Amino acid sequence: MSIYSRVFSFFLMLLTSVSCNSAVNTEIETVRGARKDSLALVRQGGFCWELDERTIPDIQSVSYDAESGTLYFFNAITRKIEMFDIRSGRKETLVKPPAMPWSMNVLSRDSIYVLDLDNTRILLLDDGGTVKDTVPVNRSSTLLPGSSGQPYVTRDALYYVAAHSKREVSAYSVEPVSGEVQPLIPYPDTYRRNFYGYLLMNTPYSTFNQARGLIVTGYPVDGHIYVYDVGGKTLRRYALESRYHSRIETVPRNVLPEKEIEYFRENTTYANILYDRYRDVYYRIVEKSTPMPGVNLSNRAKKLSVIIVGPDFGILGETDISEDMDASFRYTAFVSEEGLNLQLLTSEDELSFATYIVKPL
Repeated sequence: MSIYSRVFSFFLMLLTSVSCNSAVNTEIETVRGARKDSLALVRQGGFCWELDERTIPDIQSVSYDAESGTLYFFNAITRKIEMFDIRSGRKETLVKPPAMPWSMNVLSRDSIYVLDLDNTRILLLDDGGTVKDTVPVNRSSTLLPGSSGQPYVTRDALYYVAAHSKREVSAYSVEPVSGEVQPLIPYPDTYRRNFYGYLLMNTPYSTFNQARGLIVTGYPVDGHIYVYDVGGKTLRRYALESRYHSRIETVPRNVLPEKEIEYFRENTTYANILYDRYRDVYYRIVEKSTPMPGVNLSNRAKKLSVIIVGPDFGILGETDISEDMDASFRYTAFVSEEGLNLQLLTSEDELSFATYIVKPL
């Protein structure tokens, strides 16, 4: 069974999960900034590593450390967290976690956070894989995390973004001493009024601006992003629509899995959000309508464009990506000093990324 089949089947089982009982404020200030098409992305180089027969990176479990230039991933064969130096290509095994990380944040060799949504918990591991600490997550948070590198860690709390079985809340804070879990960002109203399927249209995507303490979250069907300030405890909504944005029709609740996949590919949706600390911009990835009739599961992603977003969350440009991307890009994408790196659709024997840099128009 492919990882896409496993994810889909597991998600359907989780639909019986208990709904979140915590209330979250749904009154959100909306900001609509001016669109200034002044920047574009240009491909410039990339990275590629050969994969041996004992290495299959898991699509969700990736963490990039900008300080060391190290890409961490969970090897689905060895069940260990491994690491690539993106410049030298050197690979090294780190630890074997006690559970599969749906997302992870490697702060150091001795401080490895693992988001274990199978068991609704966050684990802190040392360099031997021993559990140093365990804190709970909301039990309605389902298997798909909202982007890689989670939980986000500050001095006072842990934060994570994940899909919700009832599409109520996507982002939470966790107080590491008491274990108290607080809801922060609700799903947009359209998810409460409409049904868009069980999986692909419901996964939130997020990034964390560590310097400013901002959790930035978006949703596949929504032309806004939601910005939570962890210091000020405020939530704002910004209009960030792609030029390809169009209204998405709903589907019946008895939709078959293969029809839901076709429905997802036929519509333009929003995917990953990444913060570029080197250039102080954000990237919001758009998956454009790319019908693939009769194709059920495939590693081929939809055609992409990328919205370049300024620090004040105004649109600075949008660039079409001509290369074919692997569907894993939703989690394996990362920002390095070189630029924005997106996973290319290549053979299963390599892990290959195209690098895009920001240029003025």
